[in-house]
Amino acid sequence: MSEYARQVPLLLTLLAAVASGQAQEISLPNLQFLTRVTYGVTVRDLEALRALGREGYLDRELVFRGDDGLSAEVRSFIDALPVSRTRSEDLAAQLREARRSAQGKSDDQKREVVKTLRKDFAQLDFQAFERRTVRALYSPHQLQEMLTWFWFNHFNVFQNKKQVLFLLPDYEERAIRSHVLGKFRELLRAVLMHPAMLVYLDNAENARDAINENYARELMELHTLGVHGGYTQSDVQALARILTGAGIDLSTRPNGTFGDSFKQGLFAFYPNRHDSGPKTFLAHDFPGDRGFSEIERAIDILCRHPSTARFISRKLAVYLLSDDPPQGLLDRMAETFSRTDGDIAATLRTLFTSREFSDPAYAGRKFKDPLQYVYSSIRLLYPEAVLRNYRPLAGALQQLGEPVYSRPTPDGYGMLERDWASSDQLEKRFEIARGFAGGRGRLFVTKEAIDAGIDPSQLAKARDAHPIDRAAIEPLVAPLLSPRTKDTLAKASNPEEWATLLLSAPEFMYR
Repeated sequence: MSEYARQVPLLLTLLAAVASGQAQEISLPNLQFLTRVTYGVTVRDLEALRALGREGYLDRELVFRGDDGLSAEVRSFIDALPVSRTRSEDLAAQLREARRSAQGKSDDQKREVVKTLRKDFAQLDFQAFERRTVRALYSPHQLQEMLTWFWFNHFNVFQNKKQVLFLLPDYEERAIRSHVLGKFRELLRAVLMHPAMLVYLDNAENARDAINENYARELMELHTLGVHGGYTQSDVQALARILTGAGIDLSTRPNGTFGDSFKQGLFAFYPNRHDSGPKTFLAHDFPGDRGFSEIERAIDILCRHPSTARFISRKLAVYLLSDDPPQGLLDRMAETFSRTDGDIAATLRTLFTSREFSDPAYAGRKFKDPLQYVYSSIRLLYPEAVLRNYRPLAGALQQLGEPVYSRPTPDGYGMLERDWASSDQLEKRFEIARGFAGGRGRLFVTKEAIDAGIDPSQLAKARDAHPIDRAAIEPLVAPLLSPRTKDTLAKASNPEEWATLLLSAPEFMYR
């Protein structure tokens, strides 16, 4: 049975409930639960929760499902993106060719070569955003898509630093997304071995005779132990020495092991650059080794450290529950993390099945960051109609202060209300809401058509083909709204004004 056919019975039930004044059939607890484990509740999410129950729903969502459940249209969109067919090795070859072609040219000609290359790579990065966004909007497995953003933000890299520009799509797809519900050690290892991280935090330049502490410091402060995790400057220095030799290889050398060195994709370990002298790291003695084993051991120590269990547990709880999560819950999550050797899914299960997560006092209290606001707006207004132009979404994120892949510092974007709640932010969200509702035609025509100068009548046609279905939307939000907000919405003169007011309502700013 198709996804559409399965949704029809529930949709009819919802519409009938509205007509009969029985919208309360959609339970408030279910809505509150789903608003925190999805990018915005749709009929399909409610149907899944009702069919499976909360326990069964969590069983399904706490396993990485990849692109299972995506419609043929969405799969076709992803497959058609050049970034989905391009390997980092191919882009490295393009970089080598550009460097070769620039030899003997004037400075102006060299700058033009670099400009063209960066433009090509930037287009691939935008396609990575399109791929991430189409999954976030239409995947039935919302939690894994939310966690893809969470872990990318946790292990942030900045697209405009050196070669990160062409390494970023593979980093998000292979180092981050495929590990979001697995063991934290495997995620950390994948990040550590990805050239995007090694370039961004300068470990590609870290060698025994030129120690660079940048990655070592951030690896402990931001990625594992936390700033108060119990490490010292001596530990930073020791870890920097341990990480020497981990770098990148953009050459045509094949993958494989060559004595103590090896290459995997564009990652390479160079034993001649590794500091093989004795070290002491977090009270563990390292007698000295020329191989990659020292790095593997350091990963083990970091992942099994009690401070890492506490730091990661708290960050997950802040993202999914509260700016100030209760200590008792954090202790239980950290215990699960340690007992399961860093199992992310198990740690999340402790969170989602906790009495705190079901406590109404915590529901609807997390202020949406710009990405959550933008994605939840589109999912609410257009849950089934697949967008054809994602530039307005990227523009909205830029306007709201969270531009795509553009956080220059390794701490990632903030996740607290104080990071985003301001009068300026709310004013901009109102304008964006008005654009998503009244100017929706641009969402459903390609960016190529826009650039070519599309006829206004075609935009109007696209707009009319995707009306705002107030009757279908209202049951999904009514239980969450205050009487004052309902009264305001009742005064709207048309569906576009109603949608704009809804997306600007105080309750919609929270999840």
